[in-house]
Amino acid sequence: MILLRKLSTNLTSLQSNKSVTCSCCGHKMESLPLSVRKWTCPVCSAGLDRDVNAAINFRQQGMIKLRAEGLSVPANGGLRQSGHKPVAA
Repeated sequence: MILLRKLSTNLTSLQSNKSVTCSCCGHKMESLPLSVRKWTCPVCSAGLDRDVNAAINFRQQGMIKLRAEGLSVPANGGLRQSGHKPVAA
C-alpha cells in the first residue's frame, strides 16, 4: 500500500509538460496550443504526435524514477543469457 502511494505521488510529479518536451532530444517548447496535435521539434526536426510523445516521456521518466528507487530490474534479472553453452575446460 505504501509503495502504491509513493508511485502515485511520483506519477503526479511527472505530469508537467510531457507533451511539449521532445522525446528524442529533450527540447521543451515554450508554448504549444492544445489544438496542435502534431508538431516538429525545432532542434532535432523529429515529427511528433503529441499523445505518443507524452506517453514516451512518461515511460522514460517512470523508468528513471523506478530505477532510482531500486524497484526496477533489467530483463532476465540482469543476467546475460547467450545462445551458446559454456565449453568445459
